[in-house]
Amino acid sequence: MNRGIFLSRCLSVACIVSMVAPQGHAQAASAPARSNARVDSLREQLRQTELAFAAATAERGIEGWLSYFSDSGTQLLKTGRIVRGHAAIRELMTATLNNPKRRLLWHPTIVEVSPSGEMGYTYGPSEFVALDSVGRKTVLGCGTFMTVWGRQKDGRWKVLADMGSEAECRSQPDSWSGLDSTLAGELRSTGTPGAVLAIVRNDSIVHLAALGVASTATGAPVTTDMVFRVASATKMFTGLAAAILAERRQLDLSAPVRRYAPFLTPSIGSRTMASLLSHTAGLRDNSSASGGSDDAGLAAAVRKLGASAVMSPAGDVYSYSNSGFTLAGYVIQRAAGAPYADVVDSVLLRPLGMSRSTFRTTIAMTYPIALGHTAPASARDTARVMRPFADYAEVFPRGGLLSTAEDMARFAMAVMSRGRRGSEQLIPAAAVDSVMRPRGDVPGDTASHYGLGMRVVLNRGMRELGHYGGGFGYGSVVRMVPEARVAVIILANRNSALLTKTADSAFATLLRGTTAAAPSPRPATRAPLSVADVRRLAGTYRNGEGQVLELVLRRDTLALVDEGERYTVVRTGTDRIAATDAEGTIVMEFVTVRGRVSQAPYLFTFGRAFRRDATGK
Repeated sequence: MNRGIFLSRCLSVACIVSMVAPQGHAQAASAPARSNARVDSLREQLRQTELAFAAATAERGIEGWLSYFSDSGTQLLKTGRIVRGHAAIRELMTATLNNPKRRLLWHPTIVEVSPSGEMGYTYGPSEFVALDSVGRKTVLGCGTFMTVWGRQKDGRWKVLADMGSEAECRSQPDSWSGLDSTLAGELRSTGTPGAVLAIVRNDSIVHLAALGVASTATGAPVTTDMVFRVASATKMFTGLAAAILAERRQLDLSAPVRRYAPFLTPSIGSRTMASLLSHTAGLRDNSSASGGSDDAGLAAAVRKLGASAVMSPAGDVYSYSNSGFTLAGYVIQRAAGAPYADVVDSVLLRPLGMSRSTFRTTIAMTYPIALGHTAPASARDTARVMRPFADYAEVFPRGGLLSTAEDMARFAMAVMSRGRRGSEQLIPAAAVDSVMRPRGDVPGDTASHYGLGMRVVLNRGMRELGHYGGGFGYGSVVRMVPEARVAVIILANRNSALLTKTADSAFATLLRGTTAAAPSPRPATRAPLSVADVRRLAGTYRNGEGQVLELVLRRDTLALVDEGERYTVVRTGTDRIAATDAEGTIVMEFVTVRGRVSQAPYLFTFGRAFRRDATGK
């Protein structure tokens, strides 16, 4: 059974309206046009209503289904029979929708609203699936649906008529089998012991796979329920927790953080949470860690921040800063009056049902866990278990979350549905909107931005959200496209293993035929630097401790000096330069940028901005 109803005649909206719509709605369909902006707003409102309709049905079965029907709403059957009213629809659909092992899934691909704004319709694909105990699905039937909606006096949309037709199911098992092969190949090529891959579509995990070993010391296999450190993907949770506290009026994202940490040096205390969480606060990056797992370790790390942690004025340039997130975590702790780890657990992990996610290693160790590994030293070497297991409270806000692929999939579903699961609002929609809003612009890439702890980029004409993570023996990829209702999560147990080839392949399958093709890589064109450019760019550039780039003059050419090696610098674009080795191979690329506030020169690479020393050349 697919969406419960099959239609073999009367396929035009006008015909359907004449059969099922009350007279007032039928007249409204031809009412004079209103402003386009208003219609566009109503169209988006209707799209969100259709998504909520699907979520409510998945969560509450027949009750969720009926809650979106008008009192006289109808379902049109294959025979042409019209089933009208809640009682008749309940009798027709209860057995299908209340089966806990079956699920009716759909999402709209077309949403239209009449010029008057009083009626609309939605259209898209649907699936009837069987679910196993971990949420993997087997497709039992496919189809398309069309729903005719009427806007009520209170502004809410209600179903006037719902209908569907059968369609051939697209074969997914082969594509996921191929994706597993891609993942296996990437594990081999990167020397990564193991990984778990989760694919999300709509509100379900449609594919969950575990490959490789959890420990090279024991050879134990990775399983889908294993815990991994998600590393910097944690930043999404720090940003969202802060946004939730802001919605509760416990935290002001625009206030100077000295309000919550008065001991901070003035040059740091004047920064805001919004700037810290968007990497625009002007703080240097410091990814080192010390201390222990005791909650006091976070405060101790923040108290060490002095004036030397400041690189630039707030808002001068986007520059990834782990130090900024350490401070942001402490501010969350102070604003909520509880340890950071407990706050995130209370406002985010528990509401989302992320039952195996924690910052506490003593809790994580009670579940099956994939151990972190160092990267192999050579092609003939093997990744080795990283000992001891990293456990630093100061790392919690920037990279300390331990989680499973299934839990991260729950997070992705919640973000893509603006905090909802079915009819239940798990976390504030406004908080999700806040973290999604671009606040930091990544130099050299007009399609790449950063919200509050979350990457916001343009992918095939659609907004992609997420984060990568790498460190302390692990790597993670979390990518979500809310408009398509799809997400990819990859958790790996090798230091900084970002399995992007597998993630890209997954999105190529998930987004095939729905949007514009992915852009081709930009070819690098090389040209010598002019004498003026050489003199303008030469100098020492710094970010965090030990993060120094030195560009030196050499016979009217420019060279990058790194650990005693010299690399010739060439131009690769209007605002781009690259360091090349003796064979001409590019070893590092940079974007040259001026600070928005200071107009100071920076080199930008690997997410970090390096500011030239005031002494210049």
